[in-house]
Amino acid sequence: MLNEPMTDTSPVVIKARSAFGILAALGMMTITANVFWRRWRKERNRE
Repeated sequence: MLNEPMTDTSPVVIKARSAFGILAALGMMTITANVFWRRWRKERNRE
């Protein structure tokens, strides 16, 4: 059962994986943007 090829992936599974990948990428981008934005604000406030 475990060593079966991954040819039985249905379009629903593929769509779910792609959607999860997009959500994960967006989440990482949002977190990174927040970190850079906070650092930039701190640097601007020092001047």
